[in-house]
Amino acid sequence: MNNSHIHLPACRLALVLASVATFLAIQSIVLRVVQYRVGVQNSYWLYQYGELMNVNREANVPTWFSASLLLAAALLLLTITLSLRAGGRPYKAWAGLTGIFAYISMDEAGTIHEKLTPILQEQLSLTGYFYFGWIVVGISVALGVGLLYLPFVWRLPTDVRRWFILAGALYVGGALGIESISANLWYLDGGASLRFSAVGTVEEWFEMLGVITLIYGLLTYIRVEVGTVKFSVSQAVASSQARLPAATPKAYHDAHPKGSGARVSDSPI
Repeated sequence: MNNSHIHLPACRLALVLASVATFLAIQSIVLRVVQYRVGVQNSYWLYQYGELMNVNREANVPTWFSASLLLAAALLLLTITLSLRAGGRPYKAWAGLTGIFAYISMDEAGTIHEKLTPILQEQLSLTGYFYFGWIVVGISVALGVGLLYLPFVWRLPTDVRRWFILAGALYVGGALGIESISANLWYLDGGASLRFSAVGTVEEWFEMLGVITLIYGLLTYIRVEVGTVKFSVSQAVASSQARLPAATPKAYHDAHPKGSGARVSDSPI
């Protein structure tokens, strides 16, 4: 059996992902500016490509990239969870984070949180910075999870803790802080505008950078605290001997008559 060793250069990987996120953000806003400049003369293909690469739209390339980042973070968290569990170390907090980021990945792809906006707008008559109703729920959830995991973050190794705090500041600051500014612009402008698109692009960029920072922090934790992680695939097959019924005393004596020299012992020798 051949053993393959896959090396993940954490710093290089984070830089590549951050470069992709930055490219997507810059391309998106440039395309929006071009579309606004062209106006009614906008061609079909320019419009379609702009929508495909617009970080403020759903079901396109930036959405796929963001959801993939979140899923990658969830898989790294799962790896840490299983490794700590196998080593008999506390793992439940890591398991909780695994579930959280698996859900956020699904939410990013399926825009589940945005389904709350029309309901809350109607029920609470929201305006201004809270015009996107899900922000109200998001702030409550972020505060709850943050307070719950504060002791956990404090117990992390110093370097890892710094990356976790930076990741949280970037992601929550983008998803809730800058998003609230976008909501106010949408409310004031009566819908989409160029400045709304610009602020929304910065928001999505912050979110992507936050997850990339978390991925780097998780890889650092694996390197420092977990060490080499090995994956093996096995298939349990019941042996034919395991399915045979145990020999009864009568069967044993029939096979080994008295005086044959056979003996039964609890000793392995």
